[in-house]
Amino acid sequence: MYKSLVLAACLIIFTGCSSNGINRTDINQLVEVIYAEVIHTKLVPLDSKADEAAATGAIEGAIENSDGDSGDVVAGALASAVASALFVSIEEGSREGLLVSLRGIDQTSYNIVVKRKDIQEGDCLQLIRGDEVSILHVESKFCRPSVRHSAN
Repeated sequence: MYKSLVLAACLIIFTGCSSNGINRTDINQLVEVIYAEVIHTKLVPLDSKADEAAATGAIEGAIENSDGDSGDVVAGALASAVASALFVSIEEGSREGLLVSLRGIDQTSYNIVVKRKDIQEGDCLQLIRGDEVSILHVESKFCRPSVRHSAN
């Protein structure tokens, strides 16, 4: 039973990691396109849910093994806590993010936290803001206020 549960959890986690298309909530929604220059970047720590997953896993493991002796309960709790924390850590990935400070062509300031590491000060970015924000590197001419932009 435990092995089936772990296998099912692995499949769900890895299936969730495979999405890379346009968010379905953006269908038939107006999205905003912003061109902005990167003014400053700063590495920031991202929180993790691994400790919560370990606690939940420990409880589930203890309950699952509660029909055995106390050694089974402790071993089940420990194994389930480690497995739960490991799966969540793998799903979350790196605990380091990048705080990016931007200035739009209209001099509006923006801040965004990303997991990407390929953004540097001076880069010109196209931000496509819908339900989520997509970020693309573009030529520096797009970050100059005098350039008119089309929606294409």
